[in-house]
Formats: sequence, C-alpha cells, structure tokens
Amino acid sequence: MIELYLLEYLVKIHELGNLTKASEALFVSQPSLTRSMQKLENDLGIELFNHAKNKITFNEAGELLVSYAQNVLKAHDLMIEKMNDYKNSLSTISIGMVAPGPIFKYGNFLYTNFTQKNVVTSIKNEETLIEELLNEKQTIIFINHPLDNKKIVCKKCLEEKLYLSVPKNHFVAGMKDGIYFKDIDGQSFLMASEIGSWNEIVKKHLPNSKFFLENNDNLKELVNSSIIPSFVTNITMNNRLSNDRIYLPFLDEDAIMPFYIAYLKKNENKLENFLKSILI
Repeated sequence: MIELYLLEYLVKIHELGNLTKASEALFVSQPSLTRSMQKLENDLGIELFNHAKNKITFNEAGELLVSYAQNVLKAHDLMIEKMNDYKNSLSTISIGMVAPGPIFKYGNFLYTNFTQKNVVTSIKNEETLIEELLNEKQTIIFINHPLDNKKIVCKKCLEEKLYLSVPKNHFVAGMKDGIYFKDIDGQSFLMASEIGSWNEIVKKHLPNSKFFLENNDNLKELVNSSIIPSFVTNITMNNRLSNDRIYLPFLDEDAIMPFYIAYLKKNENKLENFLKSILI
C-alpha cells in the first residue's frame, strides 16, 4: 500500500517544479525528499523521473501518477470534510436563515427541544443556505420561497411584517393606518446591522435614505434615547416596545416577508418534537 504522504510529496514537487522548493514548502530536507521519491518508485516498481545533472523531471509514468495522486488527495480531503461534518451533526444543530426573525420567534423552542446539542445559527443568502442544507452543513433553514426538491421538506411557517418606529412628535406619527416607503424616503434611520434579506428590501425602497447600523444588543437603548426613526417587525416588536414611540405598519407589498422552514426529509424523525412546536 502506498503511503499518502508520498503522494503529497510527489504532487508538491510537480507543483513547484524542483526538489529544493518542494523540500522547503514541505519542511523536510532535500535528501529526505529524494529518499521518499525513491521509496515511491520502489513501491510501484517503476521509475517516475528523468534524472539529469542537478535536475529531475517527470517522465510519462510520473505524469500519469501525478494525475492519479491529485485525485486521491482530493478524495481524501473530501472524506475528512464529510466525516467532520457528520461528527459535528451528532452534537450540533445548525440553523440557517435569510433574516433573523425565525430565531426571535422560535428561539425558545430551539433551545428547549435540543438541550443536549449545541445550537448554532447563521444568516446567509437563500442560495447558499439551500446548498448547505443539501450538503448537510445546515440542519434546518428558513428561507423566503418554497422549494420543490425530493430530498427536502419545505413548509410555510410564518410571515414577518415590517413596522416603522418613530417618536410621538415625528411628522408621520399621525398616520395611524400605516405608511408607505415613499412617504419617508430621504430620512435617516437606526437599523440592526444583521437583518439579512430585509436589508435589500429596505435599501431598495429607501434609496435616498441614510442608515446607521448597530448590533442588536445596543440598538434598543440607542433607539429609546434617540429621535431617529428605526424599524421593528411583528416578531421583534415585543423586545423593543417603548411608550415614547409610535409603531406604524408599512403598507407596501414588500413589507411582508414569508418564511418557509426546510430540512432534509431523512431528518424528519429527528426533528419531530421541534416541528410539532412550530408547525401548528
């Protein structure tokens, strides 16, 4: 059996073009590298190099072996990656979402149902989340559109509605039925720094506005001590309510964001209790 390190050495020599550079990159002495290549030739029973004064080049057999070795090393790296993913899946629940609403809505259910696991959340774009779900790097994802994939179960679970938060003396505070984006374009806003797909929607409809970004931990305090408008949703509102502010729903169609929960069909039994908690 050929030892893997010999293939790694072979590929590195081919990549860098000579023994001196390869030995430096591999942190081995040049004589040791030479002996390793001699061992590889002995193991295979075939010469791999053309030898000239102070120089070696790959012969036809060497070039052929390099192509096979590259594939073997790639397969080895992929095997290690997949096994690490599987090991992590035994102790970790990875939740990906396009916007933070689901973690505000379902956070308690997540930590209650998965007390023996490490719950990791992330905000990414929809395409990336779907790819990571199929590659088992995500356990559950929350996206904005339904999926038609035989490997995936996808169900609508909630709608998030955007509201404007303004001081009581703000010029739009009297619009009790709601407000349109065009009514306040050009204003400055305090906004959470990680709002996922809401970011694209807000900036699309408020192209002439300025946004001051803050993390969620500081945002509530800053909003309550400021006269600058900000945003909340029907999901996050309870965490940010203030008696000094008016909350106006946006009436634009884009101000309502649907969420679909998606997970691999083969994991449905593992997620049964959590799914019962949120899919009523």
